[in-house]
Amino acid sequence: MTDPSATELHDTLLRVAVTRLLRLNGGTLPQRAVHTAGARIAARARTVLEERMADPPPLKQLATDLGTSPFALLRAFREAYGMPPHTWLTDARVRRARHLLDSGSAPAEAAVAVGFTDQPHLNRHFTRIVGVPPGAYQRERKNVQDGDGPLLLPSGVWQNRQLLQKHMKKTVENPTRPSSETLWESGSPSDCPVSPSG
Repeated sequence: MTDPSATELHDTLLRVAVTRLLRLNGGTLPQRAVHTAGARIAARARTVLEERMADPPPLKQLATDLGTSPFALLRAFREAYGMPPHTWLTDARVRRARHLLDSGSAPAEAAVAVGFTDQPHLNRHFTRIVGVPPGAYQRERKNVQDGDGPLLLPSGVWQNRQLLQKHMKKTVENPTRPSSETLWESGSPSDCPVSPSG
């Protein structure tokens, strides 16, 4: 039989030793980006999709060309970019279409150039991602570029802020403006400085 006090002593000494080791060497490990084969495959898949945006290969063919299975490619791509390849491709097409619209291409031409089947297909995804249809985006960009400066936001928020600032400046310059005419009564709803939606 072993002495119970000796067992307690050994137990206590072990706890003290482990505690000292943890204090000296313990702590959280720094986070490191792990470059696995999956990350390399995802990066190669992204490169292929960027190069062949207008005519991308099907998932099965892309996986075969990269030497992996479709399931492994989907998992690796989602891990690396937070979305499956099809979703990433749609977002990349919309980004490229924005650049084409900024350079003066017509929405129908931009749609075909980036790989959408037609302009309504581009309209649906462009409106979902950017917030306005491609034609309205292009008109707004052109109007602002012809005006005072570059467009910061592709939405009515920017225009509404500009109208509000212009109205405030006029009010300060001409404080005796008739009170019967309010900004809401001065014209169309687009003339109001703040849209009802915020």
